[in-house]
Amino acid sequence: MSGILQVLYTCETCGALDRKVTVPHRKENEDIRGWMDQVTRRIADDHRIRSPFCTATTMTNAKIPLEEGKNIGGI
Repeated sequence: MSGILQVLYTCETCGALDRKVTVPHRKENEDIRGWMDQVTRRIADDHRIRSPFCTATTMTNAKIPLEEGKNIGGI
């Protein structure tokens, strides 16, 4: 079963606050590191498009919804 999650991120450098990015759910048995790499790439891509002149090199905050009894990013 697959689906999508809305992840929120913040950048203190440019003032972006809780911007939404759509990411796929983590697949059953998918390694968290690979999934997080994908999430951070999507956040970076979104930030680059929406704040092209921001000079930040690190992300301040990312909020990933978590349901009780589920894995991070899982469904």
